[in-house]
Amino acid sequence: MLTKSIGIVGRPDEPQLGNATLQPGDSLVFCTDGLSDALPDYRIAATLNQPPPSLAGLNPVERLIKEALDGSGRDNMTGIVVQCLP
Repeated sequence: MLTKSIGIVGRPDEPQLGNATLQPGDSLVFCTDGLSDALPDYRIAATLNQPPPSLAGLNPVERLIKEALDGSGRDNMTGIVVQCLP
């Protein structure tokens, strides 16, 4: 699991890596800091697992970006949500 950026030009970073055991129904969110800075972890989880009715018709990443933009999202946002199927 990658939990930190891998670098910016002129300022290389060391990636933080780890392992995770995934189960059917789990989701992985890969996103830029524009999204993760705008939504704390608990709101990301709630938006994915129990979206409000206004977001229910959107796919998971669209829900996250809309929720972040409607809040304090001021930065550009990119995201991917991978859902583990049975």
